[in-house]
Amino acid sequence: MFVCICNAVKDTEISKAIAEGHNNIDALKQELDVATCCGGCQPVVEFMIEEYADKFIQLNPKLFKEVA
Repeated sequence: MFVCICNAVKDTEISKAIAEGHNNIDALKQELDVATCCGGCQPVVEFMIEEYADKFIQLNPKLFKEVA
């Protein structure tokens, strides 16, 4: 399913990026260009970050990194 229509970013791409350590909105903007145009998808992306963060941290905490 497309989450970011402006930049044609799918939920699976966002989930994968979160799993790879892009665990905040700024990191996902940089990695996928999500939420960089109209911003309408940003609430969904932030929800996905919250939903997936606990799951991925439990699976492998080394996947997450701090983004300055």
